[in-house]
Amino acid sequence: MAKSKTAKSKKSPSRKAKNTAAEGASDEVLKEITKRPRGRPPKLVNTEAMRRQIRALAASHMPKKAAAGILLVHRQTFADFLDANPECAEAWEMGLDQGKGELAILMWRSARGHGSPAVRMQIHLAEQHLGHHRKVDARVGGLPGAPAIVTTVVPATQEQLAQQWADAING
Repeated sequence: MAKSKTAKSKKSPSRKAKNTAAEGASDEVLKEITKRPRGRPPKLVNTEAMRRQIRALAASHMPKKAAAGILLVHRQTFADFLDANPECAEAWEMGLDQGKGELAILMWRSARGHGSPAVRMQIHLAEQHLGHHRKVDARVGGLPGAPAIVTTVVPATQEQLAQQWADAING
């Protein structure tokens, strides 16, 4: 069958025709003409799944630059996305807090263990949470001419504890 000359082609109207038609068109027709989004779709979209992924990345102590790499976007794109979407920025902050809590639990478990690693973790926790700090003294000992380093844990002063509490409250 040959096409008849009277049959209309199903070609979409040109842009110029759309613009002239849009001037006198109703709202429904205008929506139909402009319904397609223009440009490249965004790689990051504020969805619940994206917020869960952002929170998981932050909980694993992932730097923002590395998180952007995992999400396959530039670090500035990720930073702009967090700035533009407060829910996602909040998910990042919550993930950071979650990661700190999980790390603290692991540290306490390690400190309750046995042996040298447990002692090192106990010293670290004492420094971080009880205000103790290390004092290093160099004394001559051992081989001739070789100084021996002696490390002792010294309790913090009242002023240092007060400053740590003030920093924790204001931080």
